[in-house]
Amino acid sequence: MSLTSQDLTKIGELIDQKLDQKLDQKLGEFELKMDEKMDQRFDTFESKLDQKFDQKLAPLTRKVNRIEKKLDAAIHMFDGEVTSLKQRTTRIEGHLDLPQV
Repeated sequence: MSLTSQDLTKIGELIDQKLDQKLDQKLGEFELKMDEKMDQRFDTFESKLDQKFDQKLAPLTRKVNRIEKKLDAAIHMFDGEVTSLKQRTTRIEGHLDLPQV
């Protein structure tokens, strides 16, 4: 029994199909493993980055809070002074019969 060129072609096609199936399977497994490793590395990197960001941000947050408190106190003080001056001006204008500004 001898093999014809058609037989050899069919054998080659069968081998190609089997190799493609095996390669696709191995490639799929490899991609899954790589995705898992990349996810792990990304999660690690993200948590380290979050920690560093929080460490750098904490002092700035405290400083901003202090500035806000000082600003609120200054606004409260000047608001009282402006209201007082407005009342005085209105009273003086009324006493001198001047038109309101």
